[in-house]
Amino acid sequence: MALLEVKDLVVHFPLVRGVLRRRRVGVVRAVDGVSLSLARGEALGLVGESGCGKSTTGRAILQLVRPTSGSVRFDGVELTELDERALRSYRPRMQIVFQDPYASLDPRMSIFDSVAEPLREHRTLDRAALQARVHALLSMVGLDSDAARRYPHQFSGGQRQRIGIARALALEPDVLICDEPTSALDVSVQAQVINLLMSLQRELGLALLFISHDLATVRHIAPRVAVMYLGRIVELAERDTIYSAPAHPYTRALLDAVPLPDPARQRERAAKREALAGEPPSALEPPPGCAFHPRCPIARAHCKTRRPELEGGVACHEARRDQEMSMRPETPAISGGSEAESDP
Repeated sequence: MALLEVKDLVVHFPLVRGVLRRRRVGVVRAVDGVSLSLARGEALGLVGESGCGKSTTGRAILQLVRPTSGSVRFDGVELTELDERALRSYRPRMQIVFQDPYASLDPRMSIFDSVAEPLREHRTLDRAALQARVHALLSMVGLDSDAARRYPHQFSGGQRQRIGIARALALEPDVLICDEPTSALDVSVQAQVINLLMSLQRELGLALLFISHDLATVRHIAPRVAVMYLGRIVELAERDTIYSAPAHPYTRALLDAVPLPDPARQRERAAKREALAGEPPSALEPPPGCAFHPRCPIARAHCKTRRPELEGGVACHEARRDQEMSMRPETPAISGGSEAESDP
């Protein structure tokens, strides 16, 4: 049984205009029918371009943003039906590491108070036990105990992100959502934070949802990968399948954008690559049918009118047709024997 099950998750933000007389003029379809599951101790990567709804999906799972519709079941409990008081008992078991390490810590609070805050809210610990727990958490993420007395401005971006991870782990959660935790960091620091998350995920048995726009980063941390485009998951498969034989044309385009370390291979791929046309459509007015069809190199007429569902790990009419063709058994050859040979 999955620890976390998300089905047909929808998050629409109303668009209003007017000052004295506010009126609704449309909706922004940030998330438009996302389904995924996460088992205990499993890591899942969620990737896509900026603005595709990745972060909103993560926040809606945690009920930081209330979904418009859909289901979010955590350990068998439907979170969308709970009020804020009832949700309080589940929040310690689901935590998030935010994207910007400079904005996620209160500059007026010491590191000790920042890490201790969730413990004070949800646990009953005396001063000595609280101090020991904070120091243990800082040690877990590679910081010494002296860091507890300092303030956020005295740390680098990578160190601040480590502090954010320590705070998220304070209540021993079952699910950790990482919302692009390395995008604001230098490349050398990114590797350190990714290695830290992988180590903690294995040691603590965390169910990890790793949100990123970088397929190369996700490859190192998640055995399963979901690719998102304009509020919907367009491909969901095992890591080896995604990276060796992507089914959706958008996934192929994302992989083609990852630079290769070999210059000769990079030039060869660039010569063959067909760049995506245009810009991503607006979530305010998504195109009918398949949302990717205005930029898709293999789109057909039916792609403009029929929206593909996520079946067989891919939401693409043409990719699914190719899958069905490859699975269809070959017609056996008919023997050309004589009637006499066929008679008993």
